[in-house]
Amino acid sequence: MMSSTHTRPSLAYMVDVSSVGCRIEGQVSFAIGSFAAIEVKGFTKFEGWVVWQRPGELGVEFAHPLPEPVVTHLEAFVH
Repeated sequence: MMSSTHTRPSLAYMVDVSSVGCRIEGQVSFAIGSFAAIEVKGFTKFEGWVVWQRPGELGVEFAHPLPEPVVTHLEAFVH
């Protein structure tokens, strides 16, 4: 689930993740530079900024780097 201060939450899929950011696919449309909150159901929420966007996907740079154990856990869920 993704949301911004100017949009309602959208269902999306994290398809790539690293300690500094992730790639999201889905019916999402955020302006570059938008603040975004990403909620991983049953796990936690991450915040960051949209740094690029193409039709159906976008990249988010996390506000705070993720620890490697968190990245490893998330990698098990990416599509």
